Amino acid sequence: MRTLLAATRAKLLVVTESGNVAMLDQAVMAGLRGVVRKSEPLPVLLDAIQRIHEGDLCIDCNAPGRIFMEMAHMAAQHPENGRTATLTMRER
Repeated sequence: MRTLLAATRAKLLVVTESGNVAMLDQAVMAGLRGVVRKSEPLPVLLDAIQRIHEGDLCIDCNAPGRIFMEMAHMAAQHPENGRTATLTMRER
């Protein structure tokens, strides 16, 4: 999916049965604009398409928290964070 996202400027929406929220969160972090479950009724899909077209994200309400925590974890693992640990408070 990352390759597809990198190859286009289109706003992508995935219609899925997958329950793998970690994979879907990674896709959103890579640029996916929305996720709709196949079990959702047609009006939900149509609303998601409209919202994404208008520039919104269409993800489940718990996804932002999970994504934020993943990004914070990734930032903590970044090699440059070790370098700032040696700075004094004034240098920071």
